[in-house]
Amino acid sequence: MKQIVFRLLNAAGVYWPLERTTRIWRSKAMIQRHQPVYRPFVPQGGLVFDIGANLGVYTRLFRSLGARVVAAEPQASCVKHLRRLANRDPDIEVAPYAVGAAPGEAVLHVGGHDMTATLSSKWIRNSRFARSYHADQQQSVRVTTLDDMIKQFGAPDFLKIDVEGFESEVLAGLSERITTVTFELTSEMVENAWECLARLSELCPDYRYRLWLVDSEAWMDSPWLADAAFREAVLTRIRDHPGLVGDVFASCLDQADGDGSAT
Repeated sequence: MKQIVFRLLNAAGVYWPLERTTRIWRSKAMIQRHQPVYRPFVPQGGLVFDIGANLGVYTRLFRSLGARVVAAEPQASCVKHLRRLANRDPDIEVAPYAVGAAPGEAVLHVGGHDMTATLSSKWIRNSRFARSYHADQQQSVRVTTLDDMIKQFGAPDFLKIDVEGFESEVLAGLSERITTVTFELTSEMVENAWECLARLSELCPDYRYRLWLVDSEAWMDSPWLADAAFREAVLTRIRDHPGLVGDVFASCLDQADGDGSAT
């Protein structure tokens, strides 16, 4: 029945607008729940880069914590929405481009709506959405690097990356340490996460890592760990939970307490 309703609404061109509106409405509760998670890492008045800002849910979360936000997003429909947010809030800067290893242009594959888009052909082939994802739109987008963004906006205190399998390419364009970085990890794209860890360890051997589990909205039951120990803990978790989805937190803050916050 759900599939029939989906097909009818999608054929009428109203499913994804309704889904977008519902997602934005639900995000208010999510922002409140996640404030304690991010507060230790996002300083009041600090600068955050939100790479893959999409509709700005995390941009709004970071603003609720008092940070200034640069929201980088290449999708044209999402950029319109982000600019509406920025028009009401001078502490949001919209960067209407993708971020990668080198400046230039690239093809963004969009799955018929603004919820899911990627620059990664590997993600299209291997992600959990591979069977249902149809990249029926392609957009030529500008690509910049984190280094160039830092030259333009200054160095961020916190970097969030959620770009559907392109995270390691984003970090390849960074040549300096950022105090705290978070990026998506999924069990089927774990090699992409290992590439991210390798790059971050090059930038800061003192990074310690912890995994926030998206589905359960809780920290994985291990303390902050160095690179090798973190990989082992994650692989153990994947063996027990094959559909793992989480956000890796990498922090150079001096210490972290037992519930995941840093001081």
